[in-house]
Amino acid sequence: MRWLTLLCLLTGCVLPTPEADRGARAPGRADDRPDLGGLADEVHQEANAARRSSSEAPLRWSDALAAVARDHSRDMASRGYFDHVSPEGATAQDRALARGVDCRVDLRGGRSRVGVSENLYQGWRYGRVWTRQTADGATRTYEWLSANEIARQTVGGWLDSPGHRRNLLDRVSTAHGIGVAVDREDRIYVTQVLC
Repeated sequence: MRWLTLLCLLTGCVLPTPEADRGARAPGRADDRPDLGGLADEVHQEANAARRSSSEAPLRWSDALAAVARDHSRDMASRGYFDHVSPEGATAQDRALARGVDCRVDLRGGRSRVGVSENLYQGWRYGRVWTRQTADGATRTYEWLSANEIARQTVGGWLDSPGHRRNLLDRVSTAHGIGVAVDREDRIYVTQVLC
């Protein structure tokens, strides 16, 4: 056992790399920043594909709702929390009103629904990470996910959660906005605000 340990220290221990018979694409660089607007659009497309699969009308994109969603994703990423309610107690409706968004949807019979609904998702920019020990320390290699892969995971997560699924497929909602942020550890925060 001592010889194996010494051999590992001298030669470097290698965990599987993406190139090693896994068929994974080449990893990106750690300093590559994702196109957050493009990712938001991918989530928008996936959300509407899910609605069409459930015989619901697609949601119209709203820049105003996207701004509310983006603000919340950025706040969660910068302050390290993940919740529908901010540390100060602000809800999705509070955030919408603070941005001047007043969601009122007319229903049948002269009734109306007031207020936004919100879906959140937290995931990672990468699917797998490999660590390689060298004489100089450890290096990590990441298998970065594409925007489409992240969007599919996001909407799939919402569909697997009864409350989020209900929000996403609510036939009363006609518009939404998506906001995305990434923290320093490559965690992705996705917020969907619907009206």
